[in-house]
Amino acid sequence: MVWNHAAARAAMAIVAALGAVRAQSIPQKLTLDDAVELALAQRQELEAADASVRARLGAQEQASRRPNPVFQIQTENWRAWQQPTFSPNVDLDAFGYFTDTIETGGKRRFRTALAETHTRSAELERKALAWTLRRSVAEAWWNALGAAERVKLIEQSRTTLDELVQFQQTRFELGAIGEIDVIKVRVESERLAASVATAQADAEQAKLALLGAMGLPRADADIEIAGATALHGDEATPTLEDAIERALKDRPDLAVERSLVESARATVDVERAHAKPNLNPYFGYKKSGVHSTVIGGVSFAVPIRDRNQGRIAEAIAENERTQAGVRAAEAMVEAQTRAAVADVQRRLEIVDSIRTGARERAAQTYRIARAAYQEQGVDLLFLLDAQRSLNEIELLYAQSLLDYRLSQERLAAATGYDLAAGGSQ
Repeated sequence: MVWNHAAARAAMAIVAALGAVRAQSIPQKLTLDDAVELALAQRQELEAADASVRARLGAQEQASRRPNPVFQIQTENWRAWQQPTFSPNVDLDAFGYFTDTIETGGKRRFRTALAETHTRSAELERKALAWTLRRSVAEAWWNALGAAERVKLIEQSRTTLDELVQFQQTRFELGAIGEIDVIKVRVESERLAASVATAQADAEQAKLALLGAMGLPRADADIEIAGATALHGDEATPTLEDAIERALKDRPDLAVERSLVESARATVDVERAHAKPNLNPYFGYKKSGVHSTVIGGVSFAVPIRDRNQGRIAEAIAENERTQAGVRAAEAMVEAQTRAAVADVQRRLEIVDSIRTGARERAAQTYRIARAAYQEQGVDLLFLLDAQRSLNEIELLYAQSLLDYRLSQERLAAATGYDLAAGGSQ
């Protein structure tokens, strides 16, 4: 399809508008969609990509132009010596003529088509860059959410343990237990306090990493990550065949590779057209002495030595290279998709296994131990061990959920499509 000048100017205006919005405030509760939207508005790489598209549109506009005609004025026979004396009206020859270039072999058409492929490549590269940024922001957002949920879990465990500390303190004051039992639970509470501080530091770093991925390194990290890693009850993984088909169809980076093949093919056409000499007709006026005449003719290169053989061979080889590059990229995409599908399936199995197995048993064990301890049926250490096991299982479950969500994001990256719950466009 050949773009006309109006379409090119309209596309240029659209690209300029896309790059115009750059300053937005960060909401206090940051969802995944918010993070992606802000990143696409703030990352300077996209502004550079917009400029690249505009540059290609300008080159496309120029490629469609025809060569300018040349007007030449020439005089001959000037002299300041010899006899008889020089007389301009008699001795001077004057020429005035236009020369135009007629491009043969479809040079302008092929040149314009090549420029259009370069424009499409620049647009696809921008799309691929935006897709890559979405993926990096999404992964950083999920990591920040997982770190925040880890803080909440440890704080909940500490709150529960603080209740036990208060219970032990009351029993100690009543003389029902010794001071050693109070010290035991206080030590455990202090251990959890240190764990909370560590988790809070990790969460702060995860937020800063997210803001960096969004292109906002100087923004205030005092934000809340609004979301949840919990399962939604409708978890489904696409079949391997569907995922591979989708990846080969939708991956933006593959689209870029294929556009390079189009450019290489168009380059072959351009170089072959250059093997055909242009025609340079000229037409004008000649005054020779007292006579006025019309002149005309045509000039062209005689292709007996240089028929652009080297550039044609170079373009053909480059075309073959880009085609091989596409095949290699498709093989890599298929391998990545296979690995990503298997990882999502395995991560979901791990989540289900912990949720229906160890998590339920750990919670049941803790409830029994707590009830038994309140009835003075078991030792305090047994209760503390049960609570510690429950805490560890809850943290393991939270990490497995996060790993599952991240595996979904990696599958989205492998297929070029958003599959993870809460994902954006």
